[in-house]
Amino acid sequence: MIEDPITRTNVQSEALVGQKVAGLFEVESLLGEGASSRVYRATHLTLRQPVAIKVLNHEYLKAADVRARFHREARIATRIAHPAVVKVLMTGELPNDELTRGEAFIVYEFVDGLTLRKLLDKGPLSLETILGIVVSSCNAVAAAHDLDIVHRDLKPENLMIVPKSDAGLQLRVLDFGLAKVHESSESYLTHTGAILGTPSYLSPEGARGQPATPRSDVYSLATIAYECLAGYPPFSETSPIRVLMQQVDSEPPPLKRPAGAGDIPTTIASVIIGNLAKSPEDRVKDARGFANALSKAAAMSQLTIANYGPDSALWSDSDNSGTSSESQPSVPKRDPGTP
Repeated sequence: MIEDPITRTNVQSEALVGQKVAGLFEVESLLGEGASSRVYRATHLTLRQPVAIKVLNHEYLKAADVRARFHREARIATRIAHPAVVKVLMTGELPNDELTRGEAFIVYEFVDGLTLRKLLDKGPLSLETILGIVVSSCNAVAAAHDLDIVHRDLKPENLMIVPKSDAGLQLRVLDFGLAKVHESSESYLTHTGAILGTPSYLSPEGARGQPATPRSDVYSLATIAYECLAGYPPFSETSPIRVLMQQVDSEPPPLKRPAGAGDIPTTIASVIIGNLAKSPEDRVKDARGFANALSKAAAMSQLTIANYGPDSALWSDSDNSGTSSESQPSVPKRDPGTP
């Protein structure tokens, strides 16, 4: 949600640690916080399993109708049945006191892994790895699109790579708790006129405050693919307003890799740039269509799409000396993404 940062002291954010939420979850630690929310690690007291609790700041949900819609949309997300989609377990509201002011929350299954944002910070990825991440993301989002559910906030912070017990890797899509059933009357605008979404990954129609559709998610996925390849998203001004204006009016810069990272096949670049079209009708209709287009482009270029087996050097923790390129990938244990 694009809004002025809400000032919260460390005392306020940490005060929930050690408390029980809904009588079921004991909060253990603050994992991260942003302008609109905080994310905590907690334990389900009955099942003794870890969960993640996203608490939305009071200012995010001022009106009663917005609160009701928030809970409804979080419940909608529970309908998505796909192993790569992080599950929403429940929603609720905290006590209405001076500290929490009745703030709404979402409880998710807890996932240990590395967000795509953190992975990109380590340096350029191979073309095969990028295609694997983007296509797998598309396949997960497609499960939502099949139900007419639109994510509306796809970005590297909401894609997580998780190590599996068989030493493989699996992608997970986060934050479907704020997803939306596609309805022609529903837009990215909130009751206050703020826009839902993250400017650099927001579709042109989203930047205009128009209805979100699966084609809007395709635009976000194409933006993620562009950033993975180029090292930066198509539009990334420091001013959110300037980014929104560029999303509406500007064409993306030519897509090219950083020096030394190799070339991008024309077939793949064309699919990505084509799905950054300003008009939704000029993009493929949904995430599955984007995955299929990328897969065909890769085949035409005789590329193999990686199945989450990048060089372990990409996954090694730079702080661990002596880690060989053939060692088990080391993934930070607590990286919940940006709330």
